[in-house]
Amino acid sequence: MHFRSIILLTLGLAAGATALAAPSHHRVPLQAGTYILDGAGKRCADVPNAGTLYFDGKNLIGPHDHDVQTSIKSVSTDGQTYTLRSISTSYDMNDKPVRESRLQILQLRGKASFRMIDRKTGKPESGFHRCGPMPKKARS
Repeated sequence: MHFRSIILLTLGLAAGATALAAPSHHRVPLQAGTYILDGAGKRCADVPNAGTLYFDGKNLIGPHDHDVQTSIKSVSTDGQTYTLRSISTSYDMNDKPVRESRLQILQLRGKASFRMIDRKTGKPESGFHRCGPMPKKARS
């Protein structure tokens, strides 16, 4: 059985398949800080909330997220593409807390930049780059 698994994995990799590794000990190798949408402004302060994400070393935090817990669901064999599940709290129009879960795929372009990948098409979407440290108000 073990031999068969090795053969199937080898054939899959030889065919150009992107195998995903179990994420048990992985961390996303990005620098903690404020990340802004590529082309959205020259300074962090110039970018509206919609174009800003925060990374605290473990959690990917949106501008309106609270109590974020991010886990790595999978990592590509080349270590450049991470599928993350983030569970967070946001608030509805009546100020009631709402728990949300979302999957995000990040393709790293270094320790301070990444692209979001569309989950349905697998194509790169928005790029983000680090522009400074994380503000205290954004910490989950």
